[in-house]
Amino acid sequence: INMCNDSPSQRVDMLIDELLWPGHPLGRDVAGSKESVAAITRDTMLGYLKRQYQPGNTVVAGAYNQEEDTGGNNQGAAYVFTFDGANWNQEAKLTASDAADIDRFGLSVSVSGDMVLVGAPYDDDAGSASGSAYAFGQNTGGADNWGQTAKLAASDGTEGDNCGYAVALDRRTLLIGAYGDSDS
Repeated sequence: INMCNDSPSQRVDMLIDELLWPGHPLGRDVAGSKESVAAITRDTMLGYLKRQYQPGNTVVAGAYNQEEDTGGNNQGAAYVFTFDGANWNQEAKLTASDAADIDRFGLSVSVSGDMVLVGAPYDDDAGSASGSAYAFGQNTGGADNWGQTAKLAASDGTEGDNCGYAVALDRRTLLIGAYGDSDS
């Protein structure tokens, strides 16, 4: 942090940023302050690494034709498996909070760290087969519990859009495809 004071051009750049962006993150030194760097502990770093850089030891399998215990027809389910170093173990069975016949929940799935995204392209909240996707988080509603955190649908969803036909998840960025959407 002190090295920037040894370089006049770096110091001037920092002062200009502070003047242009007072009280805003853009006006702060990227390295942080001496106080903020000194406050970083080993546990802080390990916690950050655990949250952001988890190894790929989780897979999700979609079973969109799964007929639920309620006797539903093609409501669907998704199964979360984790690898403990020797074996793959089922950790959870995910279902939609508002499961209905022919939703096909689980037709598409994606996992990233402690989040799972599941597509249900035949959900009919905005018309037949308008579709939706469901987000789940690990440790939501209790330790080692995969709980539903959101139901997502297109704001302009209509019949036949099939929102949720394809899903992708990267950390906290979600992508939900609607192959039947006919908007231009």
